[in-house]
This record gives sequence, C-alpha cells and structure tokens, in this order.
Amino acid sequence: MRSYRLTLAGFLFAVMLVVVGALAFLSGANLLLLIFAAMVSTWLISGFVSRLCLAGLSVEYQIPDEVCARQPMRGRLILRNWKRLTPSFSIHLQGNREEIRIRPLYVPVVGGGQTVNESTEITFLRRGLHRGNSLVLSTSFPFGFLERRSRVEMQDSLIVFPCLEGSQDWRVIYSVIHREITALQQGRGHDFYRLRDYESTESAKNVDWRVTAHTGRLTVREFAREESLEVEIFLDLFPAGRGLAWFEKAVECAAYLAWQIRQEEVRLRFHSQEISISVPQQGTIYDVLRYLALVSPLHRPAPMPAPPERDLAIVVSATQAQFETLDWQGALRIDADAVDPGPATEASVR
Repeated sequence: MRSYRLTLAGFLFAVMLVVVGALAFLSGANLLLLIFAAMVSTWLISGFVSRLCLAGLSVEYQIPDEVCARQPMRGRLILRNWKRLTPSFSIHLQGNREEIRIRPLYVPVVGGGQTVNESTEITFLRRGLHRGNSLVLSTSFPFGFLERRSRVEMQDSLIVFPCLEGSQDWRVIYSVIHREITALQQGRGHDFYRLRDYESTESAKNVDWRVTAHTGRLTVREFAREESLEVEIFLDLFPAGRGLAWFEKAVECAAYLAWQIRQEEVRLRFHSQEISISVPQQGTIYDVLRYLALVSPLHRPAPMPAPPERDLAIVVSATQAQFETLDWQGALRIDADAVDPGPATEASVR
C-alpha cells in the first residue's frame, strides 16, 4: 500500500506553480512559460524519484524468542535494497502504531544490492499471535515536496507473551502470596533455611539456645521442607459480563503471578477450563506463557476442574462465589475488582 503526503514545502511550491502558470497563460510571455514548464518537470521528477527510492525495498527484524507485550526490547532491523544498480536515498522507517512501535530510524542511503543492519528498540503493543505486522517506509527525496509512504508487511509470525512488567496492583497481590509461600517453606526438614527472631506466639521448643546465647536475643532456627512446594494458579476463562478489558487484565495478572512464583523455585501447576500444565514435570514456564498469549475468553460458563492436592492455590476469577461450594475454600482468591478497575490492596487476596 502506497500513499503520498504533501509537505509544507510541497504546498508552497504548488501555490507558486499555480500562480506562475496563471501568469504565463494570461500574459503569453515565453519566459514565464519556460519557468512554468521547468516547475512542472521538477514536480513530476520529485514524484518519480521518490517512487523509485521505495521500490525494491524489504524489511526484516531479528528479535529474541521470548517477547512480552508493552515491554521495550532491543532488536535489529534489516533493510534490503533488491535493485541491482539504483540506490535508495533518505529512507525513514517506523512501526504501525496499532500493533508495533519502533523507534524511528533514518537511513541516508542504501546502495543497489546492499543491506543495512540497524539496532533499534521494538515494542509490541498487544499479546497474541502477530502475523503480517506492517512497517512504514517513507522518503521525501529529492526535493521534499512529497513524502511517499509504503507499507511493508512482515512475513514471519510471532507469539507475544502477556506483559510481565507488573503494575503496582500486581506487586501488592504478589506480596501477600510471597508471604504465604515463605510461611509454607518453613519446616523441620534436614536443610537449614534461615535464622530469625523469636515471636511471642511461638513455642519455646523452636528456640535455638546456642545461637540465642551467642547473640543475646531469642533466635529461631528454621529448616526448609524436604519437598518443594506446589502452588496452583487457576484462571477462570469466563468473564461473567465484566468484558474483554477485565479478561485481558486477568490474563496479565495470572501471567505475572506465574512468572514470579516460578522464580521462587517451587513447583507450579497452571489450571484453566481448557488446560492443566505442571512445571517442571509437564512443561516449562514458557509453555504457560505461550498458552496465556493465545487464550480467549469463554462465552458461557464451563465446568470447574476438580482441584488436585496442592500446598497453595490461587484463584483469578470474575465470580468468586462459585468457589465456596467447591474444594477451594483454602485457596487465595483474588478479588475481581482488584484485577480491574483496581486498586488492589492486601485485603483483595483472601
């Protein structure tokens, strides 16, 4: 798809062209007619050369395999000139603002049959499968009267994960979950976990008297559990009338929690009405993120899966009441209003 945009210089030149043409035909002066002919030729040459500059150009990008929405990353753009002899001058390159944002690039010249490889910052604006993303090439060479634009479609497809950067609401929610995981990791296994101050509500048998005598204050020695924890995240795919915007926020919340929990080096089980993935037994965290990148909301309620045995369960759902009748009473349920519109507080996880 190609288009032209009249620049300010082009507008002023067009006004002068009309004025000179009118004077030339009204007066019949040969000099004005020659000037008018030269101006018309200049206008036509400008359009032809700008068209020739964009002809035969192709663009590719090289980016990491794991890409998250709305998170800038470094990538490389490869601009090829397939014309064997004719160079292309003054090329501007930018992304389609609806799908992909690229820091604008300016390439002064691309020789015939040559390739230009430039590093830039690329941001994909939405999660999901990106196929046929388009970049915009433009040039106003040679005189700057017309800016010719050409939209180039990318041939490669790419799966973009949900945003993992984490908003303030997600961090507040995860802080509650982190405390729960830390509490469950305490135990009387064989591996030392940490030393901490004694709390008045604890039994005195937990006090390490040797360390207490050395430090002068009551100290508890904790041991890690022999088995790693299993944390389950259940994402309800039925938005229950809250709309697509709420569902997108819920997907991002589930992705952020899954990513952060996996950093705790505990076992993770991700559940929805469509899939169940155990990490690391059945897949990796990237399999979970890949599913969340492509998942769509359900248009009607679906049967809830029976929860397996787990140490901690987390529920992200638009309708929390349905989990009161199932075997999810001990789960941490994230309030639907905390997901969207927010804000989230520690009381939002209960």
